Amino acid sequence: MAESEYHTHEFPAFFRPDSEILILGSFPSVKSREAGFYYGHPQNRFWPLLAAIFREEKPVSRDEKEELLTRNHIALWDAIEACEIRGSADASIRSAVPSDIPALLKKTQVTKIVTNGKLADRYYRKFNESRTGIRAVCLPSTSPANAAVRFPELLAVWGKELTAPESAQTTASGPIREARALSGLLRVHLTFTGRVQHVGFRVTAFDTARKLGLTGWVRNCPRPDMTEAEVQGLPGQVEDFVRKMQEVPRFAVRHVARYDCPVKEDETYFSIR
Repeated sequence: MAESEYHTHEFPAFFRPDSEILILGSFPSVKSREAGFYYGHPQNRFWPLLAAIFREEKPVSRDEKEELLTRNHIALWDAIEACEIRGSADASIRSAVPSDIPALLKKTQVTKIVTNGKLADRYYRKFNESRTGIRAVCLPSTSPANAAVRFPELLAVWGKELTAPESAQTTASGPIREARALSGLLRVHLTFTGRVQHVGFRVTAFDTARKLGLTGWVRNCPRPDMTEAEVQGLPGQVEDFVRKMQEVPRFAVRHVARYDCPVKEDETYFSIR
């Protein structure tokens, strides 16, 4: 077992003047310290998760990661600036020195803070919440050690917080807030997990959406037990669609992950991809 060593944060916070949401981790892992950037472990689900939420390609290089963050007005940092730690084990952290979160906020437009896991949340609340006046939203950790929470669940809860209009906590209108104002429409991304491929799921989704007057699309995912869709319509119609797809016995839907998307005002049909 590795011995505890004292480490300081070896790379700076990532932010831009127009950053609106700050995502806080606890302290960089060994892989992140080696890479010199956030979430460097190849099995950490952070970057695939952000790519899925914002409907972008998964970033690989540091430049691509920074561009994704910049496009979506996200800042990254960690709640701890220095500490004693054994390898990457969060549970081994001792003598933690907190990051100066208020100093970062002064350089940005951040009005919302989310924490990546309970430890980051605990250290933020202990050292910085009273200084910033912002109550953080604690989200499930994207670490591979948090295997009990599967990717669809992560996608649902993280997507809701990073894209929902109420997450902005500001009078400025984001793209989803503006889109929802259009005729009261709602657009959601849905991921269905279960027996949903090669059983007529997409055809049924197509027929159901057409009968309900919804627009959007449905397609199979690379995983054989997963199908995804984007559905747009009045809130009641969207809820009817989700309920009806779960009620078909042969699909054996085990779980539905969802998050809000920007409304597409010029979309006029539902398609199978």
